[in-house]
Amino acid sequence: MHSQETAVAASATVPQKNALIAGLRRYSRSPTGLAGASLVLLVFLAAILAPWLAPWDQREVDLLNVLGSPSRAHLLGTDELGRDVLSRVIHGARPALIVSLSAVALAMLIGVPLGMAAGYFRGKVDTVIGRVVDAFLAFPTLILALAVNAMLGAGLVTTIVSLGVASWPGFSRLVRGQTLSLRERDWVTAARALGSNSPRILFLHIAPNLVSVIIVVSSINLAGYILAEAGLSFLGLGVPPPAVSWGRMLRTGYPFLESSFWPAVVPGMAIFITVLGFNLLGDGLRDFLDPRLRQK
Repeated sequence: MHSQETAVAASATVPQKNALIAGLRRYSRSPTGLAGASLVLLVFLAAILAPWLAPWDQREVDLLNVLGSPSRAHLLGTDELGRDVLSRVIHGARPALIVSLSAVALAMLIGVPLGMAAGYFRGKVDTVIGRVVDAFLAFPTLILALAVNAMLGAGLVTTIVSLGVASWPGFSRLVRGQTLSLRERDWVTAARALGSNSPRILFLHIAPNLVSVIIVVSSINLAGYILAEAGLSFLGLGVPPPAVSWGRMLRTGYPFLESSFWPAVVPGMAIFITVLGFNLLGDGLRDFLDPRLRQK
């Protein structure tokens, strides 16, 4: 029986390769997708190469050059302690990406299996998981993250846990809806008829068909996690010093907006560019992975 399933899967390899090639061509013709990928790649390169790209030590204080205007020595000026703004913005990409990627991974780790179980088994399992999801969704994500962060204390791990725990219900609800549809497909019925048990059907037949949706939603949610991390850091509950956070840079820089705008505007632009990049990347991935567009 399993050999029959393997043969069916092998027969689908060529069409899948053709669809992949067509999807890559379609993505290459998408201005928004290419723009998003370029911006995200730029942010990742800044995070990875921060020690080599930053012209100054991000923690180096120069009290003789407080709120210095942009110059040849400091291209984007200095902050209220005389630290180089450009260097701090470059280093700030690391916590933003670490928190957002880790939080989305945690949310997926919790939400995807629960959503699959609720959608496939239905009945009491669906009812129990649904009530838990409803309870979490009763609180706005940022408010719930604030509560968790306030209880556990500020820190990198705490920020990741608070955002992941606060946002897993969205993944669970999405996956449940997709699983409800997929479990009624003919190929799932055929797998049952061939003797496949529930775990095999879930992980070998249903899960692969959820990947595209999860990737698209995750890429878009990453933008929300970056905003949430910046918001928590702005309130003093995010990544603590000495790590550089764009949100904390905004908090310390906004009182000087009237006289020296760069300590607040530059990290704000970094957040804007990163969020825009992930949103455009998500749009491009949606066009690339959406099976309804593969025939166009």
